[in-house]
Amino acid sequence: YREKVLSELSRRRELAREQIEHLIHHRDRLATAFERARLAATDVVGDLDEFDELADEIEKSVGLMSGVSSPAFVDHTADPEAIPQRNMIVSGSDSDSNQELSGAGSIHDEVESEASSIDDVDLSGVVEPDDDSGSHPNESLETDEGESHKAAVKAEHPSTEQSTDRMAEVVHLFGPKKASHLSQPSDEVGESQEAPMESSVKEETPKPIRAVEKKSVDELFARLREAKVEDVARTLAETPKRVTPTAEDSTVVDRPRKIVVPLTNPALFEQRDTVLAPINIAMASTAKRVLADFENGALTLLQMKKFAVSMDTLVPSAEAMTQELVEAIADDLMNAALAGAQSVARGLKADLRKRVTKTLVLQVVSPQVAELIVTPLRMQLQRSIEQCNADKNEMSGLTRSAFRELKIQRIDMITSDLSCLAYGRGSYLALSPGSQICWIVDPNGPSCADAEDNSLAGPCSVGDEFPTGHLHPTCHGGCRCLISPVGD
Repeated sequence: YREKVLSELSRRRELAREQIEHLIHHRDRLATAFERARLAATDVVGDLDEFDELADEIEKSVGLMSGVSSPAFVDHTADPEAIPQRNMIVSGSDSDSNQELSGAGSIHDEVESEASSIDDVDLSGVVEPDDDSGSHPNESLETDEGESHKAAVKAEHPSTEQSTDRMAEVVHLFGPKKASHLSQPSDEVGESQEAPMESSVKEETPKPIRAVEKKSVDELFARLREAKVEDVARTLAETPKRVTPTAEDSTVVDRPRKIVVPLTNPALFEQRDTVLAPINIAMASTAKRVLADFENGALTLLQMKKFAVSMDTLVPSAEAMTQELVEAIADDLMNAALAGAQSVARGLKADLRKRVTKTLVLQVVSPQVAELIVTPLRMQLQRSIEQCNADKNEMSGLTRSAFRELKIQRIDMITSDLSCLAYGRGSYLALSPGSQICWIVDPNGPSCADAEDNSLAGPCSVGDEFPTGHLHPTCHGGCRCLISPVGD
C-alpha cells in the first residue's frame, strides 16, 4: 500500500510540473502578444505624425497658391454695347449685391436732386470770372453735372461694383481644421477692398482649434489601442482554459481508476497460497531429485581416469537438462494451472482441461526453467572448470558445491515462482477471449513498479497485453500477482 501511495504522489507531482510548464508557456505567449500590440500602436502613431507633417506642407503650398489670386476687372467703356442693363440677372447675386444695387440707385437720385437745386440757386451775387478762367459758368456747371451723372452711371455699372462675387470654393482635403487656413486668401482680398474700418478686424487664429482636434485624435487612437490590447489579452486568457483544464483532468483521470481497478482481496491470495503449498513441496522434491541425478552423473565421470574435464562431457546439453526437468515437474505444473482456472471459471475439471492444455502451460514455463535453473547452473560449472585447471579432485568439490547451493538455497523459491506462473497461466486460459480482466497486486508480495503500472492501467481484454507487455502474472521473479475478471 505504501508503494502505491508513493507512486500516486509521484504521478501527481509530474502532473503539477506539467501544469506549471503550461502556465509558463502561456504567460510567455501573453507577454509576446502585448509586446506586438505595443509595437503596432507605436508604428501607427508614428505614421500619423508623418501624415500630419505632410498635410501641413500641402496646406501651406495650397495657401500660397490661392493667396496670389486677385479678382479680374473688365473695362466695358471700350464696348458700350457689352454693358449689362438693370433688367439683366446678375449671376451669383445674393442679398448683399441687391442691397448694393439699390444703394447705387439712391445715390443717382441724390445727385439729380442736387443738380436741380444748383439750377435754382440765385446767381445774381456771383461775380463773373475773368476771360482766362472761363467766360461760361453754365458750361462748368454742366460739366460738373455731367461728371456727377457719369459717376452715378459708373456706380450703376457692374464693372464698378465692389467685388461681391464669391470666390471658388476650396475642397477641404484634410477635415474641418484645414478650412480655416484655406479661406485666409479670400479674406485678405476682401479686406483690401473693404473700408479701412473693416480692415481693422483681426482674424481668429486656428491654432487652438487644431490643438483641440489633435488632442481628440490622440485620445481616439489611445482608446483604439486599449481596445485592441484588451481583446488580445482576453483571447489569450481564454485559450488556457480550453487547453489546460487542470482540475477537471485530474478528476477525470482518477475516477476511472477508482471504479475500474478492483480492491485487493486477501481471500484470493490466501486461497491460492493454500492450493499451491503442497504443489510447491512436491515440485521442489522432484526438481531436487533430477538435480541429484545430474550431480551423480558428473561425479561419476570425474572419477574416471581417462575422462577429459569439459562442459560438454560433464553434464548434458542445456536443452536436454531443461526438457528433463520440465517433464519431471509437468504434473505439478498442470495441477497448479487447473487450480488457477477453477479460481476464475466455474465448471467441471474435464471441461477446463480442454482449455488449459499441457502444451499451452509448458509453453510459458519451459523458458523460465531454463532461465532460472539450467543456465545459472551451467555458468557456475563453467567457472569451476576454468578455476580447477583440469584437476579432477578440485573439480569434484566445486561440482558438489554448485549443486548443493542450488538445491538448498534456491530451488524452493524457483519452484514457487514456477507454480505461481502456472496458476496465472491457467486463470488466463480459462477465460473466454475478449473478457475484461484486471491485474491485482499481492499486498504481502514484494513491491514492483511493473506490477503497479499494470494494476493502475485498469481493465484489459483477454488477448491484449498489459503495459509491461505481459498477458498474465507473473512478470518477474518473486511476483505474486493475480488476474481477476472485472466485476468479481
